[in-house]
Amino acid sequence: MKSLATLIKLYRKRLDDKRIELVREQETLDELNKILAHIREEMRQEKKVAEKSLEGRYTFPGYVGQAINSERRIASLIKEQENKIEAIRDAIAEEFSELKKYEILLEVKQRSAAKEEARLEQTQLDEIATNSFLQERREE
Repeated sequence: MKSLATLIKLYRKRLDDKRIELVREQETLDELNKILAHIREEMRQEKKVAEKSLEGRYTFPGYVGQAINSERRIASLIKEQENKIEAIRDAIAEEFSELKKYEILLEVKQRSAAKEEARLEQTQLDEIATNSFLQERREE
């Protein structure tokens, strides 16, 4: 059972590591989403500025082209990050499943050992009672 307990500790550690990795990757995704939102907000602001000036109308198409390229790159990174997060979630589910198997196996073994111990104790008590009964009969 000691080896099972060690195995359970190992799987818990691996599961914790995967959860930490998931949090880090989720934070990265959140940052990418903030950057994307910032680019989009900046495009709206620049559009307002461009509508008000002749020079702005002239330079706005170049800016929009650049901003759209940035938006596409960030959107691509977001997609990659989402795929990475999904893979980590799958790994967490797998690790959790393995951990549960070993925890259940340990629990079954512990219950079995407790039953065996109770059975042995009952056998000893029965033997003591039988010996006591036989001794009382002899004394009569």
